[in-house]
Amino acid sequence: MLFRSRRPGDGAAREALAHAYEKAGVGYLGLGQGKEVVGSFEAALRLLGNRPSFRAEMFDRLSSAYAALTNFDRSLSYCREALALLGSPQAGLGTSGGPDKLVARVERQYGILLALSGKSQEAIAHMRRAGDLLLVLASLEPDQVSYRRAYASMLPMLGKAFEDAGQTAEADRVWLGARSTLSEMAPASPRDPQIVLTLAYTLKRIAWNRY
Repeated sequence: MLFRSRRPGDGAAREALAHAYEKAGVGYLGLGQGKEVVGSFEAALRLLGNRPSFRAEMFDRLSSAYAALTNFDRSLSYCREALALLGSPQAGLGTSGGPDKLVARVERQYGILLALSGKSQEAIAHMRRAGDLLLVLASLEPDQVSYRRAYASMLPMLGKAFEDAGQTAEADRVWLGARSTLSEMAPASPRDPQIVLTLAYTLKRIAWNRY
């Protein structure tokens, strides 16, 4: 494991080492090295897990790690822990008066995982909350495209969840909204595979449903 020889003796050193582990974990996640991802994030959690905001962040990271390993039960469990912590007073949210980026990210992840697990109604509620938060964040930071990308790429999952729940009219509305949003984003993101592939899937789904 990286950084094993270091022995942080004070708070600043522990914080620096925890963030180094976190950064390593993000790198491993990008490389698809699941075991190393989990080990890095767990090491970071051991160092700074007494801080509620950092602990919630690591729960979110670990949820992504286990999702990448297709261990959806563990991934869902970490999402639930993150949301419970973020909803508690000790997390210190709400002091800025605006929506929290981490809450939006975890709600989105949790909703998508629930949809993949066949829990459509519960998934819809969490993806809707994520969508509301992401749209507010996008309006507050219009130059930050990641919010719109996260929102747009979630819409097909939301549409499918409505379909699976038997709410076809609402599903159609979401699919058409996804087509409009993604079509608007695609010309500015020609090399963004997430946007291009999600738009292609959305168009295919609309055609399938109508014809």
